[in-house]
Amino acid sequence: GLCGEAAGSAAAAAVGAYERLESADSHTAAKVTALLKNRDATWKHLLALYLVLFVTFVVACSAASTARDAQAKLKKGSSGGSSEGSQGGAACGKADVLWGDTVFEAGGRAFQVVGGGGATWTWKEAGLDAGTRCYRGAQGKLASLLSSEMNELVHRALYATQAQAQAAGQTQAGSAAAVSKAWIGGLASTPPEAISSEAESQAESQAEYSWAELEYGRGLVLAPFWSGDENGRPVGKSYANWMPGQPVDKSDTGQALSCVAMDGGSGFWFTAACSDALAFFLVAF
Repeated sequence: GLCGEAAGSAAAAAVGAYERLESADSHTAAKVTALLKNRDATWKHLLALYLVLFVTFVVACSAASTARDAQAKLKKGSSGGSSEGSQGGAACGKADVLWGDTVFEAGGRAFQVVGGGGATWTWKEAGLDAGTRCYRGAQGKLASLLSSEMNELVHRALYATQAQAQAAGQTQAGSAAAVSKAWIGGLASTPPEAISSEAESQAESQAEYSWAELEYGRGLVLAPFWSGDENGRPVGKSYANWMPGQPVDKSDTGQALSCVAMDGGSGFWFTAACSDALAFFLVAF
């Protein structure tokens, strides 16, 4: 009997212990499940926070880069003392910038005839436009014509272009005089400031003509080729192809004639007011 009672007590104790252990395991499992759920939520929060920080970093870097580029451009624009336009355009890279106009060779140099679409340019406007053009790494300038061969070939191209424009009706009505002229790079020697009435009046008494080229970083560069009026002479061995009676520094009304153009019909040069609006100009590279 004693052994039976002891066995019953042991069995009861074992059952109680098992029930307690089962209850404890169930509670522990619930805690572990909750912990795993919290861990998943925590990783999701951390991942979202990481993505936000990464996007913020990328945006900040992009903004900083943009600010540095803007600052560099501002410094470049202010350090030169003038804009790219006043310096004859930007320095040329490898790409050609021709604005659709044909390039041809004459006397070992490349040229363009620009015009015929109805637009007109003053001498200064033509020079600035030429400075925006690039060909084979060379910057465009209003043409300086240094030999009879060069002048003849350029004149032929100008004459042909003007004839095509007139036949197509692309030139402005009532501007036949402007259509038959084209700006070249000749100028009565003046200071390198913008051509103005004051500069023209200073040029009247100088009676010297130069090839004037707007160069990037240097402004207006003058190379004299003629000294005096129609009775003058070339500077050194310079070439000149003046129309008979040219150059003259004033019109019959007293207007200063300080810039040089080519006559499209004959190929001769003549002086004109720098403020005249002509339908063509010649570019050299």
